[in-house]
Amino acid sequence: MNKDNKFFEDFYKLAGSAMNTAFGTVADMKKQFEDTVNHQIDAILAKRGFVTNEEFEVFRKMVQVSREKQEKLEEKIAELEKKIK
Repeated sequence: MNKDNKFFEDFYKLAGSAMNTAFGTVADMKKQFEDTVNHQIDAILAKRGFVTNEEFEVFRKMVQVSREKQEKLEEKIAELEKKIK
């Protein structure tokens, strides 16, 4: 009976180890697949002339600064037009 318990104990350890290895391998494969897909998507977008998020954020900030300057200039023009009248 003790031999049976030892057999099952070893079997469970082996099965647990195999499952941990399999799950690790699946996780590694998933990560590699995601990296490959992301790389391919980036390459396709670059070919089509799409910008990255970083480039978009820089452009958005530039537009925001320009808009603020334009609003200030419009206010100054309005003040000058009031002085002329």
